[in-house]
Amino acid sequence: MGAIGLILIAKLGMESAMWIWDPPFKWSCPLLFNYLHIITCLLLGVCIPGGLSSLAMCLAPGLGSIVPVSLVVCTALSIVTIAALFTWSWYVGGDHGEIQEILEPSLPDISSILVFGFINALVEEFEYRGVIMCALLPYEEASGSMTFSQIAQPHIAAVCVMQGILFGLDHFTGGFPRGWWGLLMVSSWGLALGVLRCHSGGLLLPYMVHVIADWTVGYLIYSARRDCQDEDEDEDEDEVCGENE
Repeated sequence: MGAIGLILIAKLGMESAMWIWDPPFKWSCPLLFNYLHIITCLLLGVCIPGGLSSLAMCLAPGLGSIVPVSLVVCTALSIVTIAALFTWSWYVGGDHGEIQEILEPSLPDISSILVFGFINALVEEFEYRGVIMCALLPYEEASGSMTFSQIAQPHIAAVCVMQGILFGLDHFTGGFPRGWWGLLMVSSWGLALGVLRCHSGGLLLPYMVHVIADWTVGYLIYSARRDCQDEDEDEDEDEVCGENE
């Protein structure tokens, strides 16, 4: 088993441990809870032989392999992503669930939303389109770009579908979007990002789409909080007026 396989096992093991343990710092330090398995992957990659080269392959941007078709797909996927997130937020009436409670305190303004998008997208792309896909694909295919006909080969398509489903399951209860509709939407989106990663030969374009998605999520969470604050202020004003009368 190669270094990348060990890193994947460590990631899955730490995620399972966090799910079983449900540590007390889940709410007091949500960033540590959410990213502890990624920290484990990075530490293991530094410590084991061949780990650094495996991490470099997982994080390869694929700059030399980007073609106009990939850029078109990236742009179209970004537009569809923004529309889908706004539609789901409208569908649930701004009730975004657990993720609203977790992220709301850390997104007080636009600058924090921008930082959140850059960091969270990097972590999740490294995790799914990086570690998982590089561990499951043969080296030659994991480290280079492919045509759409090559991506349609059963073993490559299966990896794209598998990581997409895992990505969707990870967002099932506490993601944005969440629930069964969220599972379908996020899994399909993860599949599309996996195809884009294979076609472009690296993480740069999937990362760009993911950053735009996380900026949109951050804005919708921030907007929902502002709406709640405005409603509370209106209710307070009504109470004051009632007391004066």
